[in-house]
Amino acid sequence: MPEYFRHDLIWRGNENLPYVVTRQPAISSDKLLVARCLGLDKSVLSRQTFLIDTSEITNHTMPVKLMDILNEPELREKIIASDQQTFILSMLDKLANTISVCCYGSFSWEYLTNKIYTTATSDLDLLFYVKNEAKLSGVADLFDKLNSCAKLPIDGEIIFNRKCSVAIREWFNSSLAFSEKILVKTSHEVNLLTQREVFQYAGISPAA
Repeated sequence: MPEYFRHDLIWRGNENLPYVVTRQPAISSDKLLVARCLGLDKSVLSRQTFLIDTSEITNHTMPVKLMDILNEPELREKIIASDQQTFILSMLDKLANTISVCCYGSFSWEYLTNKIYTTATSDLDLLFYVKNEAKLSGVADLFDKLNSCAKLPIDGEIIFNRKCSVAIREWFNSSLAFSEKILVKTSHEVNLLTQREVFQYAGISPAA
């Protein structure tokens, strides 16, 4: 059975637009809680959730890759300063085989629907997928470079082995002690764990 994780995209039936996998409540394994953004209008419910049967799912992918979004000229212009675009695209290309960088939120929906979901105050929300501790230095460097070149605030999460996630700014907080507990999200709950416990939960061996 496929393993669904927060922010994954799923399609069902003949529908063209995907749904986003959300945090899962205590439900049977043949059900999945998903969400879909319906628009920017804050006077109406812009996001709705749905409980679906997994048998209805016809496709399942990771979130939209940042590289795919930046390959769209109009979106790239909203995100990266013009004189830094070639540098960022080159850096992402070099890291493509070691770090998966995906996007969620308004820029993801704008890419998927070809409709305007971003505003002048939109953030760029990123997901950095890592499978071992050695990749974390690359994540930190890429995050710093993106922040220095971006036209808008960047935030996001580190996804550890598709088991749990931590806000990237919290993980790289220079004042954080290794023994201090941080907020960790899984598919089903939110916990407070130390960095070592995050590695253990995700099945990652810390670097020596």
